[in-house]
Amino acid sequence: MMQRYWQVLRLFWGTAIAAELEYRLNFIIAALSSLGGLAGSLFGLFLFYRTGYEFPGWSWEAALVVLGIFTPATRFFVYFSGS
Repeated sequence: MMQRYWQVLRLFWGTAIAAELEYRLNFIIAALSSLGGLAGSLFGLFLFYRTGYEFPGWSWEAALVVLGIFTPATRFFVYFSGS
């Protein structure tokens, strides 16, 4: 049963990506925007952690992992949901 859901999800994402690739310039601009947002987020984290400051319970590595998952996932969802 779960395999069917994965097939539908794969079909959905494949169709969404194919539709976006019809307008390659929009896709390229969105990809560059996502990379720029990630770079800005990394810079923001760097400003806090460069002096040795740590948020309670968050190491530099843990913050990078959260940022590395959250930022691309958020931008990917926003881009393909049309919001």
